[in-house]
Amino acid sequence: MPKIVCARLEKIQRDFLWGGGNLDRKPHLVNWKTVCLEKSRGGLGVRGLSVMNQALLCKWCWRFANERDSLWRLVISTKFGEEAGGWYTRDIRGGFGTGLWKDIRKEWLTFSQNAIPSLGNGRRLGFWKDPWCDETVLSQAFPTLFNLAAQKDARVVDVWDSSVEVGVWSPVFLINDWELDEVERFFLFLHNKKVRSVQEDRLLLKESITDGFSVRHMYRKLMFSPPLDFPSRSIWNPIVPPKLGFFAWEASWENKDGLEKQLKELKAAGVNGVMEDVWWGIVESKGPKLYDWNAYRSLFELIQQCGLKIQAIMSFHQCGGNVGDVVNIPLPQWVLDVGESDPHIFYTNRTGNRNKEYLTIGVDNQSLFGGRTAIYNDYMQSFRDNMSDLLEAGLVIDIEVGLGPAGELRYPSYPQSQGWVFPGIGEFQCYDKYLKAEFLEAATGAGHPEWELPDNAGAYNDTPKSTEFFGSNGTYLTEKGKFFLTWYSNKLLGHGDQILEEANKIFLGYKVKLAAKVSGIHWWYKSDSHAAELTAGYYNLQDRDGYRPIARMLSRHYATLDFTCLEMRDSEQSANAKSGPQELVQQVLSGGWRENIEVAGENALARYDSTAYNQILLNARPNGVNKDGPPKLKMSGLTYLRLSDDLLEAKNFSIFKTFVKKMHADQDYCPDPNKYNSPIVPLEKSKPKIPIQDLLEATKPMVPFPFDKQTDMSVDGGGLSD
Repeated sequence: MPKIVCARLEKIQRDFLWGGGNLDRKPHLVNWKTVCLEKSRGGLGVRGLSVMNQALLCKWCWRFANERDSLWRLVISTKFGEEAGGWYTRDIRGGFGTGLWKDIRKEWLTFSQNAIPSLGNGRRLGFWKDPWCDETVLSQAFPTLFNLAAQKDARVVDVWDSSVEVGVWSPVFLINDWELDEVERFFLFLHNKKVRSVQEDRLLLKESITDGFSVRHMYRKLMFSPPLDFPSRSIWNPIVPPKLGFFAWEASWENKDGLEKQLKELKAAGVNGVMEDVWWGIVESKGPKLYDWNAYRSLFELIQQCGLKIQAIMSFHQCGGNVGDVVNIPLPQWVLDVGESDPHIFYTNRTGNRNKEYLTIGVDNQSLFGGRTAIYNDYMQSFRDNMSDLLEAGLVIDIEVGLGPAGELRYPSYPQSQGWVFPGIGEFQCYDKYLKAEFLEAATGAGHPEWELPDNAGAYNDTPKSTEFFGSNGTYLTEKGKFFLTWYSNKLLGHGDQILEEANKIFLGYKVKLAAKVSGIHWWYKSDSHAAELTAGYYNLQDRDGYRPIARMLSRHYATLDFTCLEMRDSEQSANAKSGPQELVQQVLSGGWRENIEVAGENALARYDSTAYNQILLNARPNGVNKDGPPKLKMSGLTYLRLSDDLLEAKNFSIFKTFVKKMHADQDYCPDPNKYNSPIVPLEKSKPKIPIQDLLEATKPMVPFPFDKQTDMSVDGGGLSD
């Protein structure tokens, strides 16, 4: 079929697919070559006419090569002549009367690249120059012997001695003693290769299961695309209506192409990399230790192609139910099934409500999950083993280990799914049977077996003053209250310490940084009891630092402290919430720097205004840029939440690009972290375990480092040149 005819027919096919029976002119949302892929490869299985025509022409090339005695072949070979071996005709240079075979002859190269010789009697195959021996050209595999060969243009049959019963190879060399080892290797290579005198030499399609020519097989080879993790089984499900399946197929490709475009825009803006949650609920959804990393490999490879780095989050929590969540990814179903028979594996409040965002730390050392505990080391090992090449290539440079709801080291004290609204104080989450038993054991060991968990701390949306526990001269100030809060917060420290130790063992030696995220609970920070922080597990008061012990624990594992709410200002918060985001950030970052660890951070809410960007810049370098070297106080990294269509809107993205430039201190983008004083070195082994007494020494309050009132790198103007 002439190419111009193929092109016009395919245009009609495309217009029909996207425009319907009236062939309306509508945008073609997916590349036509993609449409023509098989469904399992992400296409619709539509036959591409130009490729099908090419496959049919290749069949004639195959027939000419193999059908030696056919009348039509004799006519063609007589008219146009043959090349050596008689596999194909000479090039056709004439005009009149040659068009049909000329088009067939043009496809010889395509066909030959997808064909392999099959040795028969050896009369048509060159011994040295054709790939008849395991697809190997002997002149290339043994160039020294080829140069010494007496017959460089010999046919295979010319080198085969059939005078003996079994037949032997008998090439002739002009050889010296020092080439004997090469000759021995040469004959070992030819071992088990024999000429079959009763069969003709043939050309076969590569990877074909028959000796014949399959047009379908050739078509598939010509339509080859790299393996792709495409949800074809979910989309083309018999129970899914075809129209809905088509919509899902269209959306899948549009999302992939759209994501690639967005990632390239980020790269062009000077962004170093992207953060990606690696969801437990996706990877291990099929059953215990049945991991499926295909989707993440495809995503990571796309990010790599766009020239970006990856901060991988080991997300052992549910997605959904927190501020900013727009999708729902539950814990693996087989884990939820365990919870059906033992609901105490989930965090529980005083009234018995279960929270399925994250497994309670009470089961950290309970073998309840297919013989495993909730320390997640098997999952992290599988990630390492399946992504080792990407780790070694320096693509994944940061492993943030999820340690609680929203991936944060805290209790799920303020779940929107259970009715919490800002600025409620939240509730303690330690009333599952496992944590209740541990508290009883601890209280008994302290000589107070009569002490029980709090029953006077109020409900999710109470204020501190409305409760007996957090009110003026409340329970939190008593011996019993202090004991409980110490136990409650220490359990959180131990949980983070244990999982990070496992993560350190797993990623030891790789050039990655470990990190842990701490939540920015800024409401009620300026009240005496800090109630919202206490229910979340941060035992932080005016005379007690609840964050520096976390930083000290992280220092043992060479881990970064990742903090939130960097964009917030006190003046933006309602007065009745007694919020102090600026003072909270100052306290937490200072605690990290005093413990000699790296600190990083992120914004809590999506913001696109200069006020938010300037506040982030101030927190990233509290005392500004040091023109004589790196600033003494600086964050090691920032994760901006989040990539969206709103961010990429023209006005928003313009100010975002300015913000990225200011984060780089008005300097050009530098891909080498060593040049901006943040080298990524092989992860060292965790230091010896820090006694709890030493950790608690860090609760002693210290005056935070002073922060400037405003950044010297404002997105509104100002910088090094000023």
